[in-house]
Amino acid sequence: MRSQREISELRKWRQKGNAMVEGALVMLAFMLILFGILDFGRMVWSYTLVSYGAREGTRYAIVRGTASGHTASVADIKSVAAKSALGLDPNSVNTDVTFNPDQSAGSTVKVVVTYNFSAIAPYIPSGTLALKSTSQRVIYQ
Repeated sequence: MRSQREISELRKWRQKGNAMVEGALVMLAFMLILFGILDFGRMVWSYTLVSYGAREGTRYAIVRGTASGHTASVADIKSVAAKSALGLDPNSVNTDVTFNPDQSAGSTVKVVVTYNFSAIAPYIPSGTLALKSTSQRVIYQ
């Protein structure tokens, strides 16, 4: 037969084991939430850069129409949009530029920038999320 002291020590030992298991489960949930918040922050940051790149591309194009004397090419506009998205891989930033009807003053320029965002943690089933931003303005030069 065990003494009261032995029984008390056994209970303490079992409680320590329970605390470790419970701590591991709580830590797992905490880490999932923490990495989810970090990934969401990265996604918002990436979308902000994509949006900024589209706006900068249109700003570059509206002041470099045919009347300006320094007409911007589509490649120049794409380069400006990709370089404005600092922190994102310029090779993975896709830019589409369209003019309606041409590059003369009064026409419109539309710049669409897309970026495939991949999360660190595998929360998104498809693996990547396409971030897309469009900016459209009237050419005035």
